[in-house]
Amino acid sequence: MKKKKYFACSFFLAGLILGSCGSNEPPHTHTWNVIEYFWSEDRSTCTASAVCKDDDSHLVTETVNTTYEVISNAKCDVDGEGKYTATFTKEPFVTQYERKIIPQTGHDWGEPSYKWTDDYTLCTAYRVCKTDETHIDSEMARASIVVNKEADCENNGEETYTATFNNPVFETQTYVKTIPAHHDWGEPTYTWSKSYATCEAVVRCKKDASHVNRTVSFSTSRVIKAATCEEDGLIEYTAEFGADYLETQIIEVTVDALGHDSEVTYEWSDDGTKCTAYYVCHNDSSHNETFTVDAYVTLYKDATCEEDGYIIYTADFSDCGNYYVVGDSKKIILPALGHDYSVSYEWNDDYSKCTATAACSHGHSYQITNNSTYEVITPATSEEEGVGRYTVTFKDPLFETQTHDVAIPYVFVPGVTPVLDEENNQISYGYYPQTRVTDSALIRNLTSNAELDSETGFYKWEGNYYSKVSAVKANNTTKFTDGTTITSGNIYFFKVEPIVWDILKVENNKYTLLADRVLCAKRFNAYYEDLRDGHYANNYKESEIRQYLNSDFYNLAFGQADTSCLLESDVDNSAATTRYSTNNYACENTKDKVYLPSFKDLVNADYGFPTNEYSCSERLGSPTDYAKANNCRANSNDNAEYWTRSPVNHNGSSVSYIYHDGSATSSYAVGYYKTTFYVGSEKLTAEYFSDSIGVRPAITIELDSVMPM
Repeated sequence: MKKKKYFACSFFLAGLILGSCGSNEPPHTHTWNVIEYFWSEDRSTCTASAVCKDDDSHLVTETVNTTYEVISNAKCDVDGEGKYTATFTKEPFVTQYERKIIPQTGHDWGEPSYKWTDDYTLCTAYRVCKTDETHIDSEMARASIVVNKEADCENNGEETYTATFNNPVFETQTYVKTIPAHHDWGEPTYTWSKSYATCEAVVRCKKDASHVNRTVSFSTSRVIKAATCEEDGLIEYTAEFGADYLETQIIEVTVDALGHDSEVTYEWSDDGTKCTAYYVCHNDSSHNETFTVDAYVTLYKDATCEEDGYIIYTADFSDCGNYYVVGDSKKIILPALGHDYSVSYEWNDDYSKCTATAACSHGHSYQITNNSTYEVITPATSEEEGVGRYTVTFKDPLFETQTHDVAIPYVFVPGVTPVLDEENNQISYGYYPQTRVTDSALIRNLTSNAELDSETGFYKWEGNYYSKVSAVKANNTTKFTDGTTITSGNIYFFKVEPIVWDILKVENNKYTLLADRVLCAKRFNAYYEDLRDGHYANNYKESEIRQYLNSDFYNLAFGQADTSCLLESDVDNSAATTRYSTNNYACENTKDKVYLPSFKDLVNADYGFPTNEYSCSERLGSPTDYAKANNCRANSNDNAEYWTRSPVNHNGSSVSYIYHDGSATSSYAVGYYKTTFYVGSEKLTAEYFSDSIGVRPAITIELDSVMPM
C-alpha cells in the first residue's frame, strides 16, 4: 500500500480512556504523534492509523472504501481529471483526496477525402476527427503535370496531374485529363492552272503535312488590254473561294500578240458529257485546230415536284496546248417532276378536329387541320342509343369532306327510385353533382351546345345532367381526385350522378342511410358565444345547416326523385347522442327528412364503426370533386372533415366533428371566427374556417322491396 501523507496532531478519541485498570484517575487525553494514510494500489480503499504520543500502544486504525468522480473528461488533445475521496468516521481521521490524471483520448480520424480545384493544379486532402468534427487535418498540394501524349489532328492527347502530400496518411492523388484532337492549319498557298481557268488554294496542317484542305475556284476573266496580231494583250483573272480564311486571288496575264485573227467556238454533245473546241485564225485559214475533251460536272441541282433542276458541265482544255482554247460550260435543265399525291385523314381523340395529309411520292407533303361540326342524327331514347355525327370540310379540292358517327348513350335518369347494390351494403337514391368532367369534347359541347334546364339549373347533354361551377379552393392540399390542382375562379363541369348511401340499419323495412361520400361543404351556423334569441350557436334545431339540408339540398338531391319512400324522421338530439352523458347544450328533438349524423351514430358498432374515438378507416370521409370545387378542404390523402349534429358540453359555439383521419375526438367552431392567444410571451392568431367542413347527410327511407342494381 502507498503511504499518502504523514502528519502529527492532537485529537480526542471518543470512548478511549487510558489509565490503570480500576484506577480512579481522570481520563487520559490522547496527544497523537503520528497519523498515517495508506491508499490501495487501485485507489479503491484507504487505511488510516494513529499512535498516541504518550503511549504508543494506543493505536487506532480505519479502512474505508473510496468514491470516484470525474472532474473533467479527457478530450482529443486535452487531459481530463478525476478525484478519489476517502471519508473516515473515526477520530482523529479527516477526509482524504487523491487526484488522477485521465490521459487525452487522441484524435479518431476518419478516412481521408480529396478535392481538386477546377483546373486540377491544386488538390486538398483532409480528414475529420470522429470525436470532434471541428478538428480537421488538411494539406494542400500543388500538382505536377506530365504530358503522356500530345494531341494531334485525329487523336486526343493526355496529361496526368499528380498531387503528393507531406503527411504520410494522405495518399498521392492523380487525375488524367484528355486534350481534344485538333488541326493547326498553316497559311494557305494558291496555285493557278496553266490556262488560269482555275485556282487551287491549299492549306496544310502544321502538325501533319499530309492533312491538306484543297479548294478549287473557277476564275472569271476581264480583258484589260485586247491582244492584236502584233501587240501583246493583258487579261485579269479573278478567283473567289467563298471562305473567310481564303483570300480572293487576282492575277494579270500577258496575252501574246495575236499575229492572226483567231476564233474559238465550242460544240457540246446533247448529253453534255463531251465538248469540242474549234480554233480558227481568220487571218490564216491554215491555222485551225480541233480539240475534244470529256466534260465534268461542276454544279448539280435535283428537280423537285414544282421546280426544275439542272446539271452544269465544264470542259477544261488547259492541256491542249493552245493558249486561246480555255474552256466552256453547259447547263442542262432537268424538268420539274410534278406532284404524285396520296391522301389520308386522321381524327383527334375527341373528334373535334381532323387532319388531312397529302403525301407526294417525290418527298413533298403538307397537312391541313380543320375543326369539326357536330349534329345529332338520331336522338337517344330511354331504350336505344342515338347517333351523333362529326363533320369536317376542306377548301382544298384535293381533300374530301369527312364524317365520323358516334353512339349517343340511351337516356337514363339515375336516382329516381332506390337501387340496392349487389353486396346489399349500399343504396343509390337521389342525385347530386359529383365527378369532374375531363373530356375536352364534352366540355366544349357543354359550353357551346348544351341545353340549360331551368328547373334544376343543370346543363343537359345526350341524356345526362351536368353542373357548372366557378371554383372556390379551400387550401393548397385540396386537389381533384385525379391529382389536378384546383384553381379558384376557374369554370369546371361536374356530372350529376346517383347519390350512394351506406346502409347503417334495417328495421321493419326502414333503412337508415348515411351518404357514402362528403357531398358539399357548409358552415354549421353563424358564430357567436352567448345566447342569442334564447339559444346557443351550436343548437342543431336552430342551425343554418339543418335549414339548408331540408331545403336547398333536399330540393336539389330529390327534386326529380320519387320521394314517397323518404320518411320524415324523429331525430334524437338528446345528450345521450352526444359525446357526453350530460350536456347543457343539447337541443330539442327535431323532425327532418335530411339530417346530420350524431356523434354516437359514428361510434356505434352496429352501424359498422369502431366504438373508440381514435383514427380509423371506417369513419374516413372522401369528398367528391364537386365538394372540393365548392370550398371543401381535403388533406393529402384526399379525406375531408365533416360535421356531426352533436354539440360539445364546454361551450355554446362548437360541435363534434370527424377529423380527416377518421378520429372523433375533436370539435370545431360552428362559424368563422378569429382569436388570439399566447405561447409564453409570443402572441399567436388562430382562424377557424368552418365553411370548409364537409357534409355527409343521413336519411331514412321505407321500402317494401328494393330494386336490385
